[in-house]
Amino acid sequence: MVFSIIENDLDNYNSIIQDGEHVDRLIIAYFTASWCGPCKMVSPIIQRIGEEKDSVVVLKVDVDECSDISDFCEIECMPTFLFYKNNNLEPVNKFSGADIDLLVQNINNNLSTDQ
Repeated sequence: MVFSIIENDLDNYNSIIQDGEHVDRLIIAYFTASWCGPCKMVSPIIQRIGEEKDSVVVLKVDVDECSDISDFCEIECMPTFLFYKNNNLEPVNKFSGADIDLLVQNINNNLSTDQ
């Protein structure tokens, strides 16, 4: 499941993370920008992960369109990935960069740990 966050609405962002329907899923907030070269490289991969893995929800957040959300999440570079579990608004993990291996490793680690 992939949500594109197009409105600069922090309450909407938080409500998706806290949605009871997603309690058993890993939520990955993917902070990106249309002008970011590394983001363009990783975008199709994170999109496919969100579409193909039932246990993962991807929130695609454009930092230029959603500055309040980006500021709240303390995003300093793109791409940045925040990992949420159990409807908790505090991320369990965060990393920046277009390292596909590190992305997959983080996803696998977060899916395999006890909820």
